[in-house]
Amino acid sequence: MNRKGTMANGPAPQAQPGRLLRLVVGGEIRSGKSTVINAMLRDNVIPQFRGDQNRPVMVVRHRETPGLLVHYQDGSLRPYRSFADCGSLDGARLCEIDVYAPHLAAFEIVELPFYHDGHVTEETFEAMSAADVFIWVTIASQAWRLSERAIVQRLPRALRARSVIVASRADKLTQSSDWDRISERLSIEAGEFFSGAIPICGARRLIAETAGSDEQWHASGGDVLTEALSGFARELLTAEAEEPAPAAAPGDDNVIAFRASGQPTAAEPEAEPEQPAAAKPVPETLSSLAASVYGVSTAGLCDGGALTVLAGEEETARIAASVSADCLRNRRGNYQLIGETENSSEVQVRMAGHFLLCRRAGHDGAFVFLLCDEDHINPALARTAIRRMCQIYETGLI
Repeated sequence: MNRKGTMANGPAPQAQPGRLLRLVVGGEIRSGKSTVINAMLRDNVIPQFRGDQNRPVMVVRHRETPGLLVHYQDGSLRPYRSFADCGSLDGARLCEIDVYAPHLAAFEIVELPFYHDGHVTEETFEAMSAADVFIWVTIASQAWRLSERAIVQRLPRALRARSVIVASRADKLTQSSDWDRISERLSIEAGEFFSGAIPICGARRLIAETAGSDEQWHASGGDVLTEALSGFARELLTAEAEEPAPAAAPGDDNVIAFRASGQPTAAEPEAEPEQPAAAKPVPETLSSLAASVYGVSTAGLCDGGALTVLAGEEETARIAASVSADCLRNRRGNYQLIGETENSSEVQVRMAGHFLLCRRAGHDGAFVFLLCDEDHINPALARTAIRRMCQIYETGLI
């Protein structure tokens, strides 16, 4: 694997010395857990086991020097350079994998084995419940079965804000509208358990190509998932500067919060967005993307003095658009800025139970906004979504 482990939107979060955040990856047998991890790692590190009943636990950590240490049932340990050198894993109970992945340096990634009979041991439940961050992997074409719900609903409620459901084998979907349909169903049926849903295209050839190509990494979905996980890590590793306002995460110098009064001092509901010279056509994919993100109650695009409602009610969208325009235009006058930045292109306002995220899109006056329920979506995932929406609007590319 080449050394491309940097995030486009800032440095990877760093755990405190001697402490790693535990990222647990769960999912029913042959759901694609290893493929999802490989997509994050940008390399086919973990082999496919074809549903082996004796599959060991996999633990992956970032190290400068790659390697593999296999723990066997008889208590013996054997070091290898990689899985290609160790042959059969019969009798193995644990594989510790060292891989060069600085973009995941904050995490210890744990993949848990599940079995054909569907039984989940108490040890597995305990491991999932103790996670700092949790990924549940489901197969896109048959996503979120009743058996999956029965497992996930037993996990602690507090973990849900730092959990995502990943739909594997998304490249097997036959029509472009299939993911829209699946994401809508996941939002309705599984939204209470996860902060968001992310599709992963996990063909081994594609994952092999991600090592040298950010474009292919984006095509796999691995970059979106990794950025969301990095957001969770920043929130866990960064102490809040004050209550109730949240601390600004590293690289997010433009987060703002209401003053102690809880209200802006000069925001007018009828304020109009800034006027650009001309408006661009609005891609239809923006509406489907906004609707697919859990916890987004209202979303919109303002350009050329016109408001396009992407999700939610028009009246709420107009108010959110007005506040967003005021935030972007007059941050210092009306709001308390956490982390002084002269030219902020993205701001976040925290409200009771909600937060408003807005970001400039391309040219003067145009911006996208999301009004989010903080109990159902993590700010890191919302930032990933709004940046993707702005990129689509600016470039016209999906």
